[in-house]
Order: sequence, then C-alpha cells, then structure tokens
Amino acid sequence: MMLLRRSDIKQHLASPAMNVMVDAYLSMDDPHQALEESIQQMVKNQTAYAILSHRWLETGELTFQDLSKLKSINADGFSQLIKSHSNELKVLRGTDIMDKAMVFSAEGNNKRDGEKVFEKMKEICERMLDKDHHAGDHDFIKLVKFCEEAKRCGCNYAWLDTGCIDKQSSAELEESIRSMFSWYRNSKICIVHLSETSTPDNIRHDAWFTRGWTLQELLAPKAIKFFSKSWHALTANCNDKDPILGIPLWKFISDATQIREDQLLNFEPGTRDVREKMVWVSKRQTTRIEDMAYCLIGIFDIPLSIAYGEGQKAFHRLQAEIVQRSHDRELFAWNGSSSSLNSMFAAGPQGFFPMESESLRTVGEDIAGSDPTYLLTNYGLRISLATHDVESVKLLGKQDGRWIRYELEVPDLKEAKVHVELGLPIGGEKLVIGILGNSASDKTLAILLSSPKFAPQPRQWKRMTTKDTAVLARPRRWKVPEMIYIE
Repeated sequence: MMLLRRSDIKQHLASPAMNVMVDAYLSMDDPHQALEESIQQMVKNQTAYAILSHRWLETGELTFQDLSKLKSINADGFSQLIKSHSNELKVLRGTDIMDKAMVFSAEGNNKRDGEKVFEKMKEICERMLDKDHHAGDHDFIKLVKFCEEAKRCGCNYAWLDTGCIDKQSSAELEESIRSMFSWYRNSKICIVHLSETSTPDNIRHDAWFTRGWTLQELLAPKAIKFFSKSWHALTANCNDKDPILGIPLWKFISDATQIREDQLLNFEPGTRDVREKMVWVSKRQTTRIEDMAYCLIGIFDIPLSIAYGEGQKAFHRLQAEIVQRSHDRELFAWNGSSSSLNSMFAAGPQGFFPMESESLRTVGEDIAGSDPTYLLTNYGLRISLATHDVESVKLLGKQDGRWIRYELEVPDLKEAKVHVELGLPIGGEKLVIGILGNSASDKTLAILLSSPKFAPQPRQWKRMTTKDTAVLARPRRWKVPEMIYIE
C-alpha cells in the first residue's frame, strides 16, 4: 500500500503507454486514430479506481498527513507493533497505529514492500475485530477493508476523501469539493460502508441517508456496492446499480430517500427539475452550514466558489447561479425562512416540500401571456407574475408562539378565503397573491407578497415568510402577468 500523487501515477503509466504506441503503429491502418483510442483505453484501464462513501466518525478519521506516513513504514514496523501492543490494538486510533509503526520502522532495517505492508495491516485489522466484526467502523479497519474490496474489484488505486485530500491546502480543498461529483462519476466502483446497517431490509434506517454529501455519492457513480456495518456485502452482485438485477434493495433506498428508482439508477446532473432535487436534500444535514450548498454543486452542475465562513450566503449564491441557467419557477415554491439577501430565495433546502400532485409542476413557458425570463438585479428579482389583490385580513391568532394565523380574502380565487401562517405580524402593507404558474387542476403554485401602499414605480415587493405550502386555489380568472421586482 502506498499514497500516490498524480505525478506518481503518470510515471507508472509511462512504460505501458510506450508499448501501446508501438502496437498501434505496427498493427493499424490508421495509426493516429488507433493511437488515440488505444491510449485512452489504456489510461482508463490502468487508472481504474475505487472510491469510498462513508459517514465520518465522531472520533476522527485518518487524514492525508496520516496516510503520508505510509512512505516511511515497512512490514517490520507493523510486525513490531503487533508484538509490543497486541493487547491494546483495539483501543488505538488509526493515527496512533501509524505513528507507532513509523517509529518501529525507523528502528528496523527492512526495506519497504507495499504488498507485505498491506498484509501486515490486514493482520492488525483482524486482531482488532471481534467475532461479530463490531469494530467495522474503526478508521484503520475502514481503510484496510476498503482497500481489500477495491483490490477485489480489480482496481489498482483507491480513493477516500479524509485520507486523500490535504485540507491544510485551501486550494486543494476547493478543487476537491468542486470536482467531487466527477470523481465519484468516473470511478470504476463506489464502495459504500453503511455503519448502522446489518441487512438490506433495514437499510432505510441508516444515518448515511441523512447526510448532505452522501446524496451525490449515491447518485453520481455508475457502479456502486453496499457493505454492512461488519463489512459484509449486502447483495451477491458485483454492481448493485445494475438495473437488470431486479433486487428489492433499490425499493428500500427509494423509500429511505424519497428519490424515484429511475433517478437513483440513471441520474444526470443539471438544472432541470430544480425543486425535486431540493426536496431530496431538504431532510439531510451537514456539519458546516455552507456544505448544504457545496454538496449540491455537482448535482446541479454549476460553478460555485468555496468560501467557508459565509454561512447561509452560500445557499443564496447557489440559487442565484441556478437562476442564471434555469427557467423553472418551482425554485421559488418553498416555505419557511427566506434568504437575508433576497426574499424570493429560501434560506436553506429545508423549506422545500414535496408537491401535492404532478399536475402542479410548472415552468416559465407554461404561464399564459408571461415573459418566461427572470433576472436577479440590484433592485431585486425581476420576474413576470400575475398578482391578485388581498382585500381584507382577519387575525385568527398565534399557533405555536411564533407563527401567526390569518385569514385572507382574495375575490379572484375560487376559494375567496385563504388561511396562512406568517412569521411576522401584518402591518400597513398592501398584500397580493403572486401566481407562479398555471395548473390543469383546481390548485396552483402561488406566493404571498407585501409592499408599502405607496410603493414607487417600478413596483417593488417583498415575499412574506409563510409556514404554509405555496399551493392555493386556482384563480377564477387569469390575469395578464406584469413585470415586478421582489427584493
């Protein structure tokens, strides 16, 4: 086992590449085309890698600096560690094992042999495991088991986030985060360790399905293999994403994630179906606030700079980038807190909710008479909306101490009285219902807007923070949308 950099892999490819070049020129009628195709296939085969998806341990994970110590550790170092610390191996963390093995290696005279080193690492791993493999989530055991499975899958290389990203380099960290989706997509196999799962039928309760970063690690790979907490394969298949297998595993996963099976097996990134993707991540969590935006960069296939410390501004920037590339107004159909930078944007993905019906789906072109384009300006979000006046407001009282319940009378709606729960009391504002899009059913997507009674032109509005869904009764008549600004 050895930690390799890109330059090391390039050097490893030098001799095979030369052989491919000679073969291509000697055997093909069109050597230039044959050379390019042969080199591409050779590089793909020679650099096939397995990638790990897992939940980070609260006690810590092996870091890039820890794995860098492997260059100084030989088999004798691990052998001496086994002899002198056999009774305390189970309580040592991975970084302690590496440090002690490096000290013993310096004392010995054996030359480093990658294969022998890995065999000794496997021996340590087996000594640490009990008969039920209950220590399967230990950082050192996780590394060894992952590399074993990578080798079994025919991969010469293995990549894991905690050990292969030098987090002391901000430039490398940013490149890694922005490249993560493509790294998972281009892997030969993604190995998933489910630390709370023992059998396929209880997979839906594993916390791996509640984390933000694991969403792209589930969707991006073309091939994936699930392992239980004791590192037993959950199926007998080589690739659990093979659609012809007909196994119930993906039904369990679909139930756990609320993601359709066709999306789970054949996901393509991009800014289509924006709300649906936001719903997928709405119940997930990340340790850092900013990661709720950063973990979606690859899923939406958009560029976004990394700036830890910006807090919820990261999710605002994500939505602003989506607006530049999508005409799907469902991005604005959410509940709860709004962004501090623009009231039309959600503060986080938690505000997105599943649609009541597929018939409520809408994009800009579906709205009769409207301009389908919208633009984020220094005056607010410039968007074409049909607005319906709220004629009277009745206070119904507080619900849970924060949300205030009101009854709104909107003559243009089929159901003239609309009940909403607001986070702030209504003052002297003028209120309107803004229609996001048409619907073939009796319901439509809508939002509540407020503005001072004597608002300047062009009309500038602010979205009201509501607890309710954005699904309201369909208007009796459709107004021609007008261009407004929402700050």
